[in-house]
Amino acid sequence: MTKACLLALAISAGICVSASAQTADEIIAKNLAARGGIEKLRTIRSMVMTDSVSTPDGRGTPLRVYLLRPSQLREELSMGQGRSIKAYDGRSGWIQNPGPRGASARSLTGGDLDELRDDAENAIDGVLADYATKGSRVELAGTQTVEDRPCYKLKVTLHTGHTQYQYIDTRTYLEVRQDILGTMDGKPSAIEQTLGDYRSEGGVMFAHTIVSVMRGRPERSTMTIQRIEINPPIDDRMFSMPRR
Repeated sequence: MTKACLLALAISAGICVSASAQTADEIIAKNLAARGGIEKLRTIRSMVMTDSVSTPDGRGTPLRVYLLRPSQLREELSMGQGRSIKAYDGRSGWIQNPGPRGASARSLTGGDLDELRDDAENAIDGVLADYATKGSRVELAGTQTVEDRPCYKLKVTLHTGHTQYQYIDTRTYLEVRQDILGTMDGKPSAIEQTLGDYRSEGGVMFAHTIVSVMRGRPERSTMTIQRIEINPPIDDRMFSMPRR
């Protein structure tokens, strides 16, 4: 065996030992430190994100997301002359789409509601921060190369029963990819999201580019975060379902 092969084996063995020597909680602690620290994250009480979502046909669609602790979320997606709105008020979720007779809101149930609740509860911090307090479980599922970078693979089981896999860069300890398993239109779904272009906002690192693809389909969309406002005033009434 050549010296080059021996060296490669030694490096590979070193990576394996390093991966096995760390627990899921130790990896999470380093991830939170890389993002700016758990205490800094907890100072964020509200956020507003101004995004652009590019679809497979090349169009860019404006998206505005409002977040308010502990678990309120509102997404406004511009659609021609109207807006599609999806929101969770901390207890129930609803959606409102434009139509020929005006916009009408309806309640969300089942898997669609669970997914919206997952988003609302984890939108500011991510699924790893305070995961036990949220009722989730995390386990180390080995290592995997993602985007040519060795990553720790963490399996996260949320309290809703949905599963996510978080891929943490072994060098930067930032998330490189997340696989989100759930339901869409009542059917099982798997969405792969690649995260990049990390920037500091209010002392916390946030990915500013998220590329999403539905597993088994070639189409993909890219969300580009253009602006993040930290702790702006938000009226919590905007999360409530409109009355008819």
